[in-house]
Amino acid sequence: YLIEELKDEKLVEELLTTSEKIVVDQSVKKEKEDAVSTIQSSTTTEKAKEIVSSQKEDGSLELPDTVSKALDVESSESLVSSIKTYFINKGTKAPEDKKLLDTAITLSFLRKTSSTDTSPELKEKVAKAEKYLKTELGSDEKIKELLEKTDTVVVDHAVKKVIKEKAEQTIVQEIQETVTEEEEITKVIGIQNNE
Repeated sequence: YLIEELKDEKLVEELLTTSEKIVVDQSVKKEKEDAVSTIQSSTTTEKAKEIVSSQKEDGSLELPDTVSKALDVESSESLVSSIKTYFINKGTKAPEDKKLLDTAITLSFLRKTSSTDTSPELKEKVAKAEKYLKTELGSDEKIKELLEKTDTVVVDHAVKKVIKEKAEQTIVQEIQETVTEEEEITKVIGIQNNE
């Protein structure tokens, strides 16, 4: 039909390829949005308080293993490494200061997985960490750039985790359905053998 209407096979092929890409992109975007909404409430206020409990006097935050485990990353070091790789891929240099990166990653994690407004204590610690970043980086623009990058990596890891969990859930469900079908077949065979 398209070839008849457009009278150009190459144009039809290009149109179909572009349409398929749009459908796939929309599907991936929807899956990502669903995963983000799932992770936005995945960290309880208690867990968030535990994460900021080791805040230093200067406002910096440690990057606890709790954060990397929640993002399904082997360790805090590998999370920092993936952040640095992301910076390199974007053509910029990651900050060398470990405290600065740890604080930014932890802040991003809290901003993306919990509601930091639920507790005055939590709100205060987040503000103190943001003040630390401002002191270290000097400008709001640099803070924004850093947090945008750490936010992206945190969300990407969280989305991967949610998708992995959904896939595992689907596999378990399919196995359970298969086992149930096999049990029913075995029952039917048993009934037929008795007759």
